[in-house]
Amino acid sequence: MMKPSNADLAIVASKWSHFEPDTTRSFFGFAPLRPYLIETAYGHALAQKHKDNRFWAEDILASTMLRGRRIRHILSLCCGFGEVERRVASRLPSVETCHGVDLAPGALDEARTRAAAQGLTGFTYECADLNRYAWPEAAYDLIIANGALHHLAALEQVLEGIARALRLGGVVYANEHVGASRLDHSPRQMELINAAAYLVPPELRLRQPLPFSNSRSVPQFINRLYRLSLARGSLSAGARGGALTGVARAIFGPTPFHFGALYRSQAAKLARSDPSESIRSDEILHLFRARFPRAQIRAYGGGILAYALDDRFYEAYDEANPRHRGVLDLLCALERELMASGELGPEHAILTATKGPERAARGGTSRNYAAGPQARHDRTRRRR
Repeated sequence: MMKPSNADLAIVASKWSHFEPDTTRSFFGFAPLRPYLIETAYGHALAQKHKDNRFWAEDILASTMLRGRRIRHILSLCCGFGEVERRVASRLPSVETCHGVDLAPGALDEARTRAAAQGLTGFTYECADLNRYAWPEAAYDLIIANGALHHLAALEQVLEGIARALRLGGVVYANEHVGASRLDHSPRQMELINAAAYLVPPELRLRQPLPFSNSRSVPQFINRLYRLSLARGSLSAGARGGALTGVARAIFGPTPFHFGALYRSQAAKLARSDPSESIRSDEILHLFRARFPRAQIRAYGGGILAYALDDRFYEAYDEANPRHRGVLDLLCALERELMASGELGPEHAILTATKGPERAARGGTSRNYAAGPQARHDRTRRRR
């Protein structure tokens, strides 16, 4: 795997120096979705306990896997503005130092400022590309990769570096997007996302379909027919709109319904705006398990919900409205059943592992957590 170019790194550094996502208005932090996410990953009891806690993932880590451990030194990868390591450190009284690494200097400056404002000592930050990082030997008790791995092209080297930097008995924690790389979902997953998007009431939906866009082939066919007509001199350029409408009516017949795509592949857009986004995300589970064979993988969904819901849903959703609450419950149940049946693979997951004395054999096998059509699509794409 080629490491990112300097031009790509500059785009990534610029974006993440200034962009701090508002997770409260997204799949990851939207309060009404929180019980579903926690229950999917950890079960009903913890969902009830942490349903009002936006730091549920970090606090569950501290109170379960890290409970009773003396965590003194922490490394945080792709730390951004530093929120996650500050929260984790605040739950672990034994912490002495915390070192954050990120490519975005603007975010690191703000992380330093916020750590100082909270009176946190021993917090240091470094601007570096983790694809080319010089990993220390046995230096940390805990390594945090919160949304980090899916931004890194050199996954094999990074995971080896994590293992090297952990002390024996040290813990690695990753909260990651593990779905299709570049968000280039399989045709079946795109069908499911768009079908679910139409279940959302119009007042909770910002996206609108483009007419006659119910497949990739239909608009291509219309465009080719139009160009062919122009070439033969049978259609003037000024008649384009009427011709397209006529062709569409001939294909679809008269209908008031426009079941065009509400959500489309983000691959081309991501390649321009953030070349690091989900660059090898569909390989994370396999490579993590291969390097840490006893890893715990806790998938928490998002294969439909993270894409079928748009900004208006998070802005206009009313928890007291039974119609709104009902459609969200329906979508959660739908996604849960599709994951249980294998129709959807895991889209997001929490990965944890403890460094033991053993090493994974090269080419070792690991459980396939992305079963079903999605996994077959991803494996086929990687072989091309």
